[in-house]
Amino acid sequence: MFLTAAEWYNKYKKIPDLDTIQTHLTLDPDQVPPAEKEKHKDLILWYYDRWMPIVAGKHFWHEEIQYFKLITDTQPIAGKEKVNCTVTSEAFGLLVNYENYHETWERQLKFKDKYGKSAELPKSKTDVNEDGKTIDYYKSKWSNSTSGQVKYAGWDPAAYTRMAELQKWVQTFRNDDEKVDKKIQKYALKVIQEKNKKKIDKKQPKKKRSRKEPPKDSAKKPPKIVRLDE
Repeated sequence: MFLTAAEWYNKYKKIPDLDTIQTHLTLDPDQVPPAEKEKHKDLILWYYDRWMPIVAGKHFWHEEIQYFKLITDTQPIAGKEKVNCTVTSEAFGLLVNYENYHETWERQLKFKDKYGKSAELPKSKTDVNEDGKTIDYYKSKWSNSTSGQVKYAGWDPAAYTRMAELQKWVQTFRNDDEKVDKKIQKYALKVIQEKNKKKIDKKQPKKKRSRKEPPKDSAKKPPKIVRLDE
């Protein structure tokens, strides 16, 4: 998770917040302002090609699926057709795997940007910056790894409310996209295929050479007798 966020930070020196991601995910690709097209395309590619395997799980969103299918398409699992990424999985990914750690990752990446990628983060949970402000490089928004055995399983109660909001948002987005023939998802698939063309070409089965059938009139005919006049 951290590595995928680092890929984005290395190019833009900032990790997009969830509001930015949601805005770009719902944009009609034909309505993106020219100045935003490159960034929009990069974000769509990052979300579906790099982030979605973490959200849906690589057993659901692997290369044989993500290069050819939409997230709302289905695949046979244990004899049943199941959606490639459920609403709950995508919402949970936006909540837990992104919004919860967004500020944490940004603090850590800024530290490494300043002191070098190989620099180790402070072993203590807090540090003091040049302005004298305390920095907690490990604190996430809602979770607390030290309180897993207590009420709410280590989650702030507000996280459950946020989860419900994100589930509703994902479902609404999918419903709206369905109304326009899944235009946004199809654009995302096109972007993924452009980026991974070489991999896709290798996965495509090679066409077998068709055996040429002999002409219909190729059956052997008796030799023609030519009479030689003396």
